[in-house]
Amino acid sequence: MNSQAYAAPAADHGHLPSRDTALSDAARRLFAHGRRGAAQAVLHGIQPGAMGDDALRLLNRLKRRPGVSVVMPSHSGASRIGRALDSIARQTLHPGMFELIVVLNGPDDGTQAMLTEFARQHPQISTTVLRSPQIGASHARNLGLGHLRFDHATFLDDDDYISPGFLEALYRCAGDGDRMVLAELRDFDADGVRDSAISQRIRAAFDDRREAAIGELHGLDTALTMTCIKLFPAYYADLIRFDPDLASGEDVVFWTEALSRFQPRVCFTGPNAAVYYRELRDGSVSRQAASFQFNVLDRLKVIARLDRLHQRAPGQFTLSKILSGVGFMVAYLRQNPQDHQRVVDAVTASGLSVTRDMLRYLNEKLRDKLVISYCFPPSLDTASIVAAKRLALAGEPFDVISNDMSAIRKTDSRLLDLCHDLVGREIVCKSAPRWSIDAASGIGFAEQSRRHALALNEKNPYRTLYSRAMWPASHLAGASIKAALPHLRWQAEFSDPLAVDIMGVDRPGEIDPDWLEQNGITAMIREAGFPIPLTRSVMKWCEYVAYALADELWFTNANQMDYMLSRPWIVPLRDRIAPRAVICRHPTLPDRYYDMAEDRWTPQTGRFSIAYFGNFYQNRGLQEVLTALSQLDPADRRALKLDIYCSANPELNEMIGQLGLTGTVEQFELLPFLEFLARSRKYDMLLVNDAVTAGIKPFNPYLPSKLSDYLGAKRPIWRLAEPGSPMSGVTLPDGSQTSRLGDVASYRAALQRMAGSLVPA
Repeated sequence: MNSQAYAAPAADHGHLPSRDTALSDAARRLFAHGRRGAAQAVLHGIQPGAMGDDALRLLNRLKRRPGVSVVMPSHSGASRIGRALDSIARQTLHPGMFELIVVLNGPDDGTQAMLTEFARQHPQISTTVLRSPQIGASHARNLGLGHLRFDHATFLDDDDYISPGFLEALYRCAGDGDRMVLAELRDFDADGVRDSAISQRIRAAFDDRREAAIGELHGLDTALTMTCIKLFPAYYADLIRFDPDLASGEDVVFWTEALSRFQPRVCFTGPNAAVYYRELRDGSVSRQAASFQFNVLDRLKVIARLDRLHQRAPGQFTLSKILSGVGFMVAYLRQNPQDHQRVVDAVTASGLSVTRDMLRYLNEKLRDKLVISYCFPPSLDTASIVAAKRLALAGEPFDVISNDMSAIRKTDSRLLDLCHDLVGREIVCKSAPRWSIDAASGIGFAEQSRRHALALNEKNPYRTLYSRAMWPASHLAGASIKAALPHLRWQAEFSDPLAVDIMGVDRPGEIDPDWLEQNGITAMIREAGFPIPLTRSVMKWCEYVAYALADELWFTNANQMDYMLSRPWIVPLRDRIAPRAVICRHPTLPDRYYDMAEDRWTPQTGRFSIAYFGNFYQNRGLQEVLTALSQLDPADRRALKLDIYCSANPELNEMIGQLGLTGTVEQFELLPFLEFLARSRKYDMLLVNDAVTAGIKPFNPYLPSKLSDYLGAKRPIWRLAEPGSPMSGVTLPDGSQTSRLGDVASYRAALQRMAGSLVPA
């Protein structure tokens, strides 16, 4: 029995320069002429990491004998190693064709004496005992790999054992090629021995074949990257070693690198020919209790190594092992769902190239919500932004089905940052949008959404369905999906009144009643005991299907709800709506979103800065504000600066000039959303105004969504509000001002107060 210590060399993963190519060719020629010693001497002049595969195989044949090296790490294993040693002694492979290398890497608890006795009783088995100066399975395995005397190797843990024919069956299957050979795995504990799921998958993968390429072995990722149950060419050890800095998962990194580097053919010994028996002990990796450290932080260290491999040689196998690591995080979050953001933050902070893939996989596995949002990031639209904000604040993983809006909307890729860390599957339909009341496009989107929803639900059932409308297609799709999957809890949100526009006029656009019937929507409404409206109005139907079928109805404010439910055609549904109605004001994002975009702009010093962000509409503009500015004393005007961020507006610039406000009022292009959030924090005052509804509607049902963003900026707000409007009742930050909408004298007084304060931003 040999006993010694060894320091494992570091592998050098370089390229194959021309000099080393020449040396490799020379070695092959020498070997072909029977000059083994000379060929080996030539190859020793090349670093292993710089060798081509042929040279590595040749060196393996030159410096190692045919057979199997069994490497067994042991840490204080006296109480359990006997079973493993007995299984080695019973091997049917000729003793001259295998060796046992045991690496001790802990305090001596009597294991050394047991090994000495084993070697005395079995002198026919070559037994080498090494002692690692460093504790840890990786150190022990690397030390053993540095002493391989046979051309193939396998690992055996000191608490496991192998069937008598294990080594013989593996080596016979390997032949004289470079195959990796798999055995079966059975688990045992105090309750007995049982087949493992890993073995079942191996048998299924090789049901009609004995050999396959890595890419053909679907579902065998775990078997391929666990340390045991396999025989492999010993030259792997000349190039690759276990990472001792990893607390766990070092086997996954080792085997992923080996398989990616060498791409071996894999064969299976067949049922019962070779069996590895694994003990399941409390505290072992296979029975590790879930914790943030083990399931998240330790997995991220493993994934960081795999990410480097993936960047060097992208491949589906490496990516699958990365996602398997994310599976540990999924398991942790199923037990600790409140830690979702904590896990997301850790994944994001890792800065890995596969971060998006990791988050998407994490959310695909955890989500039970399906979101239908016709307009969704990266489409640049208020509906898109508010939906993303709503979902970001909910903090729940979700799948989303949206529509390609590029034909009518610009895109802002940074909008994806609002909630990308919660998105699982993201499906973008192609439904040729034209305008919000385009029923044909809405129906096309609804039909595509329904097909996708049914397919996704089949794989992993949903519990919740969420849709948000200004665009009617979202609720039409929601109703179609609800009819097909009635178990879903449908949350339908209304951004504004849909059936009538801001001027109180019914919106145009018709829907085909036959489509509603064919999709089971009208049948479901009848079953619920409600009448079928005689209207063909797409916007009325968009409201009605939600009122009749949704489980929750979300309104942004009480005025909006009261106004929408005051319509005569809603009367039959009012009793159903009341207990399902929820007031959900537009969401305000937390501080971190306001810090996402870098903004180097600064306001002019010595002037009180005011900003207005948003476009102008028929009943929402700034003409009275500009008039009030023009009526100020010159000194007050010079003390103020109003910046208006809106779509290009020549009429606005003309008005600024006519009122003599050049230099006091300036028009800028609309900013991307995250830049807008960052910019909003730099102004002394943020200006928001109600839509004019007096004389048009009985009361104001509109709450400007911009207000929620202003509130998150934590800057004073100048509110131009109609009496009794939803905005008029919102609590504003200190220093804010309120003026009656359209009251120029009130505007002028507010501007004079601002000019007099000159509080720097």
